[in-house]
Amino acid sequence: MLYLQIISIEFQFEFSVVFLQSSLLLMQQAGLIQYAEKRSAVPYNRCSVTEAKKIAANKAVPLKLRDLAGAFVIIALGSTLSFIVVFVECILKKIGTK
Repeated sequence: MLYLQIISIEFQFEFSVVFLQSSLLLMQQAGLIQYAEKRSAVPYNRCSVTEAKKIAANKAVPLKLRDLAGAFVIIALGSTLSFIVVFVECILKKIGTK
């Protein structure tokens, strides 16, 4: 029985690999992969000095507190909500024990 399950799993894996390969081949033949590469890739001319300077100017900028404000707001809201829930649970426990 275990042998049949292993064969079944191998068949499913082989079938999924063949299906994936055939799907990728169809996408390539239809030109969808090249279309996606053209849309997503930034056109870059290696011979152009001005473009090379522009790309070099786009360096990583250190984060500021203003960039992380959203994260701190989410942490504050989560902490406030958790304290409210704990407070309500304590009140409900005191009411239930009387």
